[in-house]
Amino acid sequence: MSGGKGHAAPSHSLPPPPPPMPGSHGAATLEGAIPTLPVFLAGNRPSNPLKPLAMAIPQIIKPTRPMKQLFWNKLPTGTITQTVWKDICDPTSDLGTIELDYEEIDELFCKNRTVAASAAVAPDKKKAVSLFSVNRANNIAIMLSRIKLTYPEIRVALMEISDEKLNIENLKAIKQYVPTSDEIELVKEYDGDFDSLGNAERFYREIMDIPRLSERVSSMIFRRRLEIDVGELKPEMDVLRLTIEELHNSKRLKSLLKTVLLIGNHLNATSFRGNAYGFQLDALLKIRDTKGVEGAKPGSNTLLHYLAKSIHAKDPSLLKFLEEVPHLEAAARISVPTLMNSVNSLVAGMNQIREEIRVLRKIRISPLNDHFTDVMEKFADSNEEGIQKIVEVGQGLEQDLKKLLIFYGEDPSSTKPEEFFGMLVSFSTMLQKSQLENEALAKRLSKNQQMANKNRRPSEAAGGLSVAQIRDGHLDDAIRGLRSGLRRNRRDRPMSHLYSELSMDALQAINAGVPRAGVLTHSRQSSRQQ
Repeated sequence: MSGGKGHAAPSHSLPPPPPPMPGSHGAATLEGAIPTLPVFLAGNRPSNPLKPLAMAIPQIIKPTRPMKQLFWNKLPTGTITQTVWKDICDPTSDLGTIELDYEEIDELFCKNRTVAASAAVAPDKKKAVSLFSVNRANNIAIMLSRIKLTYPEIRVALMEISDEKLNIENLKAIKQYVPTSDEIELVKEYDGDFDSLGNAERFYREIMDIPRLSERVSSMIFRRRLEIDVGELKPEMDVLRLTIEELHNSKRLKSLLKTVLLIGNHLNATSFRGNAYGFQLDALLKIRDTKGVEGAKPGSNTLLHYLAKSIHAKDPSLLKFLEEVPHLEAAARISVPTLMNSVNSLVAGMNQIREEIRVLRKIRISPLNDHFTDVMEKFADSNEEGIQKIVEVGQGLEQDLKKLLIFYGEDPSSTKPEEFFGMLVSFSTMLQKSQLENEALAKRLSKNQQMANKNRRPSEAAGGLSVAQIRDGHLDDAIRGLRSGLRRNRRDRPMSHLYSELSMDALQAINAGVPRAGVLTHSRQSSRQQ
């Protein structure tokens, strides 16, 4: 052979390889049965070649699908002759062979049977490419599922300021998930198949070139909510305005406060709290804390009960002073600071729209069909004057509420209007409750008195005496009393049956004009006859 040692000769100079010798096949393959086992296996070539073993691997049947493996360690071929496997693999052995159902084996021990079966019904979908965190992508996808528009349709609605396609809730959801600058960069830098992106990424790719998207959506929300917000502000402003007028003009409330002042100055006459010209109205809620003495008259167990009883007796209309302030309860539910914040937000929202119009016109580069500046400028022009009037009304109310608090002796810097209103409502409730308790107590006492009167024994008329009023040893007195018309007020005591009958006979005889001696004789005779 030509060529240096260790160098492979060119392939064209090699003669074709001789045909394989019988029994000298290479490693077994899955294409068919291998009748004989090779004498030498790779990596196990001994220094002295051995004669081929008279063994054969039992026929191998190729499975029809990927199978689970049976994990074992193969014995080295050189050790087979010393084991039982020599006889097992000996083709001349008289060992029988069990016929196996290979189809059943394939069915029972195939790999990933469930996956394979489902794959035959529905091929695996391509996994979407996500550029964002899992939570962020999922939240955006959920938001998009609630907007029944395609991503291009959402884009068009944002550009054209469409009221029909996107409602206020849709706009709020989009506002919450407006893409950040980092997210926009991630989408821009992606150079793969855009169809393989997730829902969040594909949506951001659709809207990321809309200029000043966050400010745009905020302006759209303000535009849609203006009518609603103004509709909520006006009724509250009207309630506050009416309450201010009613409290200034309520004579019942002023009379009630005067009554409390008189009682308080009387109680505090000997203390530094006496001789007061007025008091802070939080004291109205403390009146019930002043208790009456033990055994006080009904309706006087607290000072509040006494106040209710007194004004009910003198002027019951004072108990219902809220009739002169019908809007007070509604005013107590209005937070004036929140109201003023809402008024100020109208101004801020309109200023934001004006600023967006100015900025977008300065940019002079906007996508096709961008109607923002036209729609928003028309909106601002038609509503700016109305917003200014609402602001003026709100500022006037704020000043009038401060004056009202000062009018009633309260400090506007430490007392909120709604707290002041709520205090008066609570006092009215407490006062009326005390009066109801007084009435309930009076009914209970009256009922008890009626029951006591019902249980008493009835007395005889003034013309005659009851038998029970005649006592042993006082017959003469009883007779003189009957003749003179005088009545005895002695306590009843039980009498014997006999004496009762004698007394009745005596009374009847006296009334008939019989003398005293005859009366007694007649009574004894009647008794014996019985």
